[in-house]
Amino acid sequence: MKRNFLASMVVMLVAGVLFTGNVLAQKKINIEVAVFFGASGLEWTENIAQNYEKLHSNVKIKVWGDARVWEKLQPRFAAGNPPDLVAPGWGFNHWAAIYEGQAVPLDVALDSQAYGQDISWRETFIPGMLEPMEYQGHTWMIPPFRFVFMWWRDAAVWEKYGWKVPETKDELLALIPKIEGIGMAPLVAEGTYDMYGPWGMLFPTVIRIGGLQAMVDAINLVPGAWNSKPFIESARFWQEMALNHFPKGWRGMDHTQSQIEFLLGKIAMIAGHSILEHEMREVLPPKVKMRAMAIPSWGSGKPNAMATHMGSEQPSVFFVPSAGEHPEIATDLLKFITSLGQVQEILDGHGIPAIKGVTGRIPSDAARSAAKIADDAPATWDWRNTAGVWYPTLWETVRNGWDRLTAGEVSPEEFAAMMETKAAEVRENDDVPKHVYKVGY
Repeated sequence: MKRNFLASMVVMLVAGVLFTGNVLAQKKINIEVAVFFGASGLEWTENIAQNYEKLHSNVKIKVWGDARVWEKLQPRFAAGNPPDLVAPGWGFNHWAAIYEGQAVPLDVALDSQAYGQDISWRETFIPGMLEPMEYQGHTWMIPPFRFVFMWWRDAAVWEKYGWKVPETKDELLALIPKIEGIGMAPLVAEGTYDMYGPWGMLFPTVIRIGGLQAMVDAINLVPGAWNSKPFIESARFWQEMALNHFPKGWRGMDHTQSQIEFLLGKIAMIAGHSILEHEMREVLPPKVKMRAMAIPSWGSGKPNAMATHMGSEQPSVFFVPSAGEHPEIATDLLKFITSLGQVQEILDGHGIPAIKGVTGRIPSDAARSAAKIADDAPATWDWRNTAGVWYPTLWETVRNGWDRLTAGEVSPEEFAAMMETKAAEVRENDDVPKHVYKVGY
């Protein structure tokens, strides 16, 4: 890691923020913005860029995007001529770039006044959004969107059969035979990529059993966290569910296929993402009434046991390249992109904004119900933007372990031991930069 370089970047940013206004007023500036072209498309970014240009007549912004934008950006980072502002997508190693000094720290700008509000830019974000973006006391990335991960149900089906949303583990177990009695599968996670099961089943149940600290300790590689009782008991529950109650053939389904089965009324509940409705818009039957539901309580009484999995939509996270021509203007533009005044563009792009106070403006009843799950939770937590990207070999072990666990190839105790062994390996490897995760509540 180039720590001296990182320190110099902090000094550069302080100077840049102080003089941004003068630079904007004095000369013509061309800004290039490269973004991941995902479910929200490109138009929302283009519209915000045009709004920024209206405020600063001497600034011209070129926005471009690609579904595999990282393939075009990686050579430019290597050559030292990246765009001024990037959201380089899920195929780009954001943290490797940060460790190498290729990003500008954003702390000074975050502590400056937000666009259109009498608070700091940092204070506009929902708690939990920026904490995973921190390293060595600095914030390096900014999310325009957030995701919420919970379970989905078709409220129309549930109303038809008079099913009550289970609030406890016992209520969930009592509901399962009723669901199976009409020929539906109770629950499913995707089978082929082994992500949605840990995100939406294994980890949340660890928290329900052991409280939020049990998961935070695991993310922070605390010795013994991964083979603790909450992990073993969660693994035991989901192994039994997968072997006896998941639908036939689920292991061959990716997330889209399992979501289609859910929309066709073959599955009562599915672990999923808050953007599921928009993602499935082309095949969404009009009769389906998608609604989010909180994952039931285990009645443990542990602190923040009802915490919800929420974080930034990782492919669309922005950072400011240190080798860009105008890092100070790019930082100001990024502040503008995530400002309250531009939130409608994000909503029109079917995104759930990462800033406070806008859940009621989400146009979709389904997406709004998902955001409300997180808003009503006592706390939130984030694997996807923490250990899931900080320690990729650990995440790979979790995914492989989940696959073997749900196939009945390993016991819950063996599964937990595998995770603990890998966590210790990562913890003891001095070549792996270590992060400290502080949940944002």
